[in-house]
Amino acid sequence: SFKGEPFRLGTLNFQRRTFKFQKTSASPRERALNQAALKISAAPRAPSTTQYSKLGVRPSAFPSSIVLPMTDALDDLLQNMPGEGSSEEQIEAFMAKVMAIPGGAELIRDFSEKMTMGGSLDTMIKEKEEELEGLTLTSPARFIFRIELPGTKPLVWRRLSLPADCAYFHLHCALQDAFGWEDSHQHRFEVWEDGYRELTFSVGGDEEAGNDYCEIENRIVDLFSENVSEFRYLYDFGDNWQHRIVIEDFVPSGTHGTSNKLSPHLHDGEGHGPPEGCGGILGFLNFLKGDHPLCENYESEILREFQEGKPDFSKVTFRDPAAVARRLS
Repeated sequence: SFKGEPFRLGTLNFQRRTFKFQKTSASPRERALNQAALKISAAPRAPSTTQYSKLGVRPSAFPSSIVLPMTDALDDLLQNMPGEGSSEEQIEAFMAKVMAIPGGAELIRDFSEKMTMGGSLDTMIKEKEEELEGLTLTSPARFIFRIELPGTKPLVWRRLSLPADCAYFHLHCALQDAFGWEDSHQHRFEVWEDGYRELTFSVGGDEEAGNDYCEIENRIVDLFSENVSEFRYLYDFGDNWQHRIVIEDFVPSGTHGTSNKLSPHLHDGEGHGPPEGCGGILGFLNFLKGDHPLCENYESEILREFQEGKPDFSKVTFRDPAAVARRLS
């Protein structure tokens, strides 16, 4: 591993701004409202004498930056919109109910203006798409990582490489795929010094925590430039899977077994990744002995493959981090 001066948090300049995902396409509710807006766009805007309270629409309905006139009746109706498989007739009937409620027409017009080219929602979506484009990798250099699951016997580990401009989120996706995790639990990266957890990186970053930063907007190379070559990855805060990550090398692409492709490359490793929900290290060790409730869910041949610890790495496929990020919205 690399050696250097002791790591000091104050020398780094990480991006703390929370990365909040927005939908890249309209939801069924948004599409229905937009369809109705087209139908009433030519209608005169009748003055209303009703006093509407300016309330933010619930996040499940619209992004929080959109504020629309709302009544309790209209709000309740919007929470029961037709689903994905609804017919045109169902949508038509629903929109007729919206139009019949005071404030319905105003809400639809307001939303239509925001959805049109150059509107606030249209602009917001484009900005988030540009941020997602930041997940595109271009570096001709490669980090080679060795990732271990301490406590497993025999030791479960992987060696993989990524372009050197990778964010922590790239490593999260590659690690999940390499170990066979299902990416169904919370996770975070942790940087420790002298027995203290100095930094963490998570999907959104916690603005209330003084040392938690966004894993999508921060690059591993910034940590590496401060002579930090070892950190941790915690997955599933219940089972507490602590992964030890060591940056073994920093090399040009195409050398030392690395690939010229701008995607993760799995070099080698040993042991099958643990099954989800097995109860941490102790549960996994019992699983390998055949003494665990989860064993009933596996055929004897599969259990034997776990025990032999010789996974077929040719079957490992890596997901596109940008696509993973979009699904988080």
